[in-house]
Amino acid sequence: MGIVEQDRERYRKIFGERDKQKDYWVYSICSLCYGECSIRVRVLDGKPVAVEGVPESDRGAQGSLCAKGVSAIMDWHNPNRILYPVKRTNPKKGLHEDPKWERITWEEALDTITEKLITARKKDPRSTFFAMTPGPTGGMRSNVTFTRFFPAYGTASHASGGPSVMCGASAHHLGALQYAAWDIVPDYRYCNYVLRCGGNEGWGGGRNSSASVRLAAAARERGMKMKVMDPQGFTVASKGEEWIPILPATDIAVFLAISNLIVNEIGVYDKEYVRHKTNGPYLLGPDLLYVRDRQTGKPLLFDEADNKVKTYDDPTLTHPSIEGKYTAHGVEGRPAFALIKEHLKQYKPDWASEISTVPADTIRRLARELVDEAKIGSVIEIDGVKIPYRPACVVGYKGLQTHQNSFHQYAAMHLINILLGNQDVCGGLMGSGTPRSLGYPETGRFAFSPYGGFEGMLTAGAWPVGWTVWPPRKVEEPGNRMNFQDVLSHSGSNIYPYAEDWEELWHNAGHSFQPEVFFTYGANVVMNIIRPEAAEKFLKKIPFACALQPFHNETTEGFCDIVLPESHYLETLDITSAFGVTYNYPVGMDKWSFHLRLPVTEPRGEARDVQDVMNELADRVGIRPQYNALLDDFYTFRKARPPEGSSEVARIIEPEERISNAEFVDRILMYHFGKERGLAWFRDNSLINWYKRPEESYWRWFINARVPIYHEGVEADREEIKKKAEKIGFHLNWDYFTGMTSYFPSVIYTELPADSEYDLLVISQRDPLMTYRFTAHNPYINAAALLNPYTYNIAMNAETARKKGIKDGDTICLENRFGDKQTGQVKLTELIHPGVVAAVGLGSWAKGKPIAKGKGINPNALLRHDQYHFCPISGAAEPTARVKAYKKQNARSAT
Repeated sequence: MGIVEQDRERYRKIFGERDKQKDYWVYSICSLCYGECSIRVRVLDGKPVAVEGVPESDRGAQGSLCAKGVSAIMDWHNPNRILYPVKRTNPKKGLHEDPKWERITWEEALDTITEKLITARKKDPRSTFFAMTPGPTGGMRSNVTFTRFFPAYGTASHASGGPSVMCGASAHHLGALQYAAWDIVPDYRYCNYVLRCGGNEGWGGGRNSSASVRLAAAARERGMKMKVMDPQGFTVASKGEEWIPILPATDIAVFLAISNLIVNEIGVYDKEYVRHKTNGPYLLGPDLLYVRDRQTGKPLLFDEADNKVKTYDDPTLTHPSIEGKYTAHGVEGRPAFALIKEHLKQYKPDWASEISTVPADTIRRLARELVDEAKIGSVIEIDGVKIPYRPACVVGYKGLQTHQNSFHQYAAMHLINILLGNQDVCGGLMGSGTPRSLGYPETGRFAFSPYGGFEGMLTAGAWPVGWTVWPPRKVEEPGNRMNFQDVLSHSGSNIYPYAEDWEELWHNAGHSFQPEVFFTYGANVVMNIIRPEAAEKFLKKIPFACALQPFHNETTEGFCDIVLPESHYLETLDITSAFGVTYNYPVGMDKWSFHLRLPVTEPRGEARDVQDVMNELADRVGIRPQYNALLDDFYTFRKARPPEGSSEVARIIEPEERISNAEFVDRILMYHFGKERGLAWFRDNSLINWYKRPEESYWRWFINARVPIYHEGVEADREEIKKKAEKIGFHLNWDYFTGMTSYFPSVIYTELPADSEYDLLVISQRDPLMTYRFTAHNPYINAAALLNPYTYNIAMNAETARKKGIKDGDTICLENRFGDKQTGQVKLTELIHPGVVAAVGLGSWAKGKPIAKGKGINPNALLRHDQYHFCPISGAAEPTARVKAYKKQNARSAT
């Protein structure tokens, strides 16, 4: 029996009787974005015909569904789906090349991929690169099923697939440090005031998308105020009561000025939160590093209760000081917060206004409103439990934290929230999902929690990807990682190896190995991360590339030798999305709603599930024990709790076992929910709901952990990073590696003179219809996009256009200083900053996406990324290009 036949036989044993019905409904999980909402799908004569939300589930809009989710059935029926393994017959690789696909068998495809993986591993496992995207079709499977294959194989050569560096590099980095979560979302059920700065959660997309839309709409109805500070005002600002235009990447100046006003002028902030829940009391010496205990090396604090210097974990510590000067072991130290308070005095509202264009009076008003609305010191009782109540926050996402200065900019935003004391308390700013669970009531399993780890700092428990932010990696000698994370050790991912200067830097590092294999899942690196020509330069160096995808894109067509057909998510049995607890679960007091992604019908053609494919490759390559161990760690939550006692956690799968995805899912379910609630039970009963406890939703004061208001690890590593990085050709502003959240301008304001002819900044706003360019190929989505003047067109300020002789509907050209150009039709509006133009990231040309072909423009094509155009701490790429704009005569419109 062949591979596909075995898959189908397993499927029919579980779902065969259900599928014999002519008309039935199946509960599942959407995968058109990383929100992964609950859905129910109607199947008629074996084909999905309708998708809607699930009223009884809190994982989503409680019955409603966004346009992308509703349109999913079109992707299942799409005639351009990859249904069989194919291989490239055109040896020439590059942008716009025709691969001339030829259908092959699964056996041939897997034999070839296995041979390439084994050969590369024998040569040097680091020579195998992987890229993934947690977006369409992939979801959590990319973070768990696919990504964990590679550390089992022996490689850490992650070549970003488009997310992180162009999506949430600083958000995920600081989300882990500050919230033990992948991202942040306001507690809309209780929040009264939100200052939103980039990102559209609660409007039309982003984290917990449908649930956030549901909760934010209800909050606005009861009177929640939302102010939006953003370069454009035609997306999320349309739901706010005030739009505050700002230049991109200058939010940092406004944030620092607000923090200064709060601590040094208004003088009202949550001192007890700073005292007990941050490292603000940790003593810093003259070198701006922790003053440490001579015997243990632990950071020291001064306890005002008995006037003694103590280690951070001293059980007698009662009232640590956040002001003053103290001597320990002959070293004079000051609490970190005292130095921060003094440091902030330089950031005046008038100074911030000059940089950002936000009026100084507006900055002062925002600071006062945040303090007044936060109700610092107040308490609320929920289900008999008293919780701090801080119903105000500052929140942002992509537009705020994907800049060259993103670490400090995003940290400056969080500094305000720390001062308000609103982190993971009622009404405040919550880590996405729910980072703490006390367990399913009937079994005690499905339990996890953040905890105080290294040096008492908050450590994420349940974490969706294999790498962790805390404790930080040690700085290593260069040459071990092609993306230079050995030297730039704080980043989870970055622009390398795609950047313009990668080849030179890698040569300087000794080029101890070269790329041999590139394996991508869900990703489209040619379009989603950097200038396509830069991605092309790297990808053409790799002898063999393969992908697992349901649709072809610019990367598969231009560079892949073999493409495997992934089953559409409506055909997939998947449990990973049920475990995205800090990723895609609703926040606050919404119920725990546990769903599976259940297949609604048998896969078309020879499409296969990613877990079965990765299991088979692990068997063939000889790494199944290591792969099983990593999956077992994740699904048992073995490492999602303090290290002590974790080795005693029972296993779900033994290292040497070879079981199918279906059997694995069955075991996971019974492990957490009891023997009677396996796969068959969920097939017949759809989901489990149980109520959250306040100690889970608002966990911050129920665990003993602190967050960094001062980033001592960054300060401590600066000189070592500088020494090793300069050795291979990095010449950065090393002052950026400071523990003190500080103002640094983005390179977009320093690389050209202020009066340059390249006088406009290109931003790429998130459109709620689009997910990583993927959904533009859907005919329903395309029809809706054609009705929205901001989706396929370039948005420009009407007065700016008048000065340039540009009229609404003209075809214009955006050109950077290197001569790179993008041409499209312009939409004039008053709802955009005069110094900015905006365009959704589109511009596809792949033959496998004919509807999307030629729609919109690709703003990434105007970028030139090198060491000066990314954040060296978080790895975030600078997404904003400086351009000039002019009317294009006799040019074909981008629409």
